[in-house]
Amino acid sequence: MNADANSLLYLFFGVTAVTLLWRIVRDKDWKNFAPDNFKSSWKIIAAFSVIAVLLFAGLNVVKAGLFAGAAYFVAAFILPFLISELNLAPFSRSMILLMASVGLTLLTPVDQRLLSFSCALGGLSVWKLTSNLIRSELATMLDILPPFIWLAASLWWDVAHTGPSAGKNLGMVLGVLTISILMRWVQMPLLWEDPVYLKRIVIAVSSGLLALIVFNKLLLATTFAQLAGLTGVGYLASFLLTSMDNNKSESSIQDVLTKLTLIGGLTLLGGRLFGSEGLLILAATTVILSKSGLTQIAGMFWALRVVQQSFQELFNSNVTGINVNHEYVGAALYFGLAGACVAGIAFRNYKSGSLLAAAATFMALAVSAGSSYLLHSEPTAGFVLGSVVGGTIFCVAGKEIFASDFAQYQSVILCPAILTCFCLMLSPLLEVGDSATTHDRLVVVGSLTALLLVGSLISFFMSGGMRKKSVENEPVATSTSN
Repeated sequence: MNADANSLLYLFFGVTAVTLLWRIVRDKDWKNFAPDNFKSSWKIIAAFSVIAVLLFAGLNVVKAGLFAGAAYFVAAFILPFLISELNLAPFSRSMILLMASVGLTLLTPVDQRLLSFSCALGGLSVWKLTSNLIRSELATMLDILPPFIWLAASLWWDVAHTGPSAGKNLGMVLGVLTISILMRWVQMPLLWEDPVYLKRIVIAVSSGLLALIVFNKLLLATTFAQLAGLTGVGYLASFLLTSMDNNKSESSIQDVLTKLTLIGGLTLLGGRLFGSEGLLILAATTVILSKSGLTQIAGMFWALRVVQQSFQELFNSNVTGINVNHEYVGAALYFGLAGACVAGIAFRNYKSGSLLAAAATFMALAVSAGSSYLLHSEPTAGFVLGSVVGGTIFCVAGKEIFASDFAQYQSVILCPAILTCFCLMLSPLLEVGDSATTHDRLVVVGSLTALLLVGSLISFFMSGGMRKKSVENEPVATSTSN
């Protein structure tokens, strides 16, 4: 970030630090600390670290210099994992992780930004999926959303904006995140009763005006005035999505269509008028909410669309975007949508959180590696897009597809997040795959087939295996009466 954004950095760290201290000291979050959880968590950290080091050692054989990504990937998993195991509140965790992410952006050398940002995003996604599945009663998306949005913005402007305006553009997202944290703290005593949305409208308008002040006075970017209007719309839409998510009445197909239409309409509005910058602004406005639910799913979707767009800008030679009429791209798009549905069903049926998290991460790694090696970049981008859209639809309609007590529907969006980040991390396989021989490709296809069979066997035994089949096929005894 350039000199124009220095004052914004001071404002961000000041607001975030004061809010964090208020939550820990004044709201007495420290009383909930549970250091005893560390006794059972070290095994997960050790296993993850060993596997990650071996993975990046293998990548380093493919392309020298990739082993440096292991430090970012492992750190992005261990730091939030330790904080969450300490039982720190999600809001407090999100602020610590956001400050760490901003610090990563400021300290990372220019030539390592792509690797560090993609590895950090991957580590965060794997941590959140593992945490949500292991401690399902504490599952939330509040803590991962702010750092994920910031790293997605940093990745995008490293890919698409290399000129002198990159600092101001990145500062715009940081300004909206700062406003979201401030207004989330301020709104707590205000929104107890607001049946006609009056208080929420006032907060949304006030937040939009604060964004205008930040853009014009701190960043000295008068061209961002229209984005301040989009910021206000994003805050109001976040409140509206939360109200729809909190509706206690019986859900219907109309409710699902309304949610999907609102998220899709905002995606079209932000993307058509302002491009990826608009999607990042909309994502940053969702941080204002204090309850995990539909709004955080929308924020993750908008951030993931930007990460997917970054992959396309980097490796897709087709300047018009993804050609879905291409046979490989159309098939990849279909399998991306199907994969998201499979992930949702698996989350509902399987109760072993640690095994499910490991299996989902391993399958995402195998699929992203196979797609990058066997196919070129455009089908891989289509596969990522299909998984992101399918995962979002599955999350939005999760309560209606399953039951109201199914708490893990939010975590489905993390599978496309892991897949997208892995595709960025494994992007050197695109170049290796282009020069591979037919024999090499057949070996890889055979290996992936074997992995699929192993995964099918694991799924079969996790679901009960032959014992469940025999129970289902037992005849039901009937009684006769005179």
